[in-house]
Amino acid sequence: IEECEGDRMTNHDAQWHAARRLGIGGSDATTIMKGEWRQLWHVKTGRLADSDLSAVLPVQIGIYTEPLNRLWFEREAGFAISHDDCEHCVHPVHAFMRANLDGRVLPDSIFEAKHVSDRYKLDEITSRYFWQLQHCMAVAGTVGCYLSVFFGNSRWEYASVPRDEAAIADLVAKEREFWGYVERDQEPEDQTVETVKVEVAALRTVDM
Repeated sequence: IEECEGDRMTNHDAQWHAARRLGIGGSDATTIMKGEWRQLWHVKTGRLADSDLSAVLPVQIGIYTEPLNRLWFEREAGFAISHDDCEHCVHPVHAFMRANLDGRVLPDSIFEAKHVSDRYKLDEITSRYFWQLQHCMAVAGTVGCYLSVFFGNSRWEYASVPRDEAAIADLVAKEREFWGYVERDQEPEDQTVETVKVEVAALRTVDM
């Protein structure tokens, strides 16, 4: 497991933030589908800096437990995770769609690690990250995603989330529309959104 360097918390550097402004990432997809366009537009056009996450405890816990999450998933679920072609992925058609993957599960799935409060249920987390997962599957060209989740420090579960072509078509249309505002340097209004219900294709609970 990666170690902390002294007391310094993980926060992305200026180069990483500059790369984020080149396109729409997985977490951006969630923001867009929630209709929160104005603030994201200010970030993508350089008018507003990305949030400093170095002192946000849940974010830091998620970052530092990701290597353990991968190891635990491989051991308990029985799938090997590849780290090849996971950084700075770009959609083959829509260059504004980008992703950094937590891993790949061969032959045709991606891996996503999360660490959340133990008060949540797996279907709630799957719904929360639905658009991020669909975005990453679209960018990576995979048909599925394994979402591996630590709940607090006592529970682990994973879900197999299938690619949803209808949802991706809607997502791409919304992202293309948003990115048009970025390219025109035209400030958008926040959007009205509809709630999406997510079905978990398969899940497994393991008593740690």
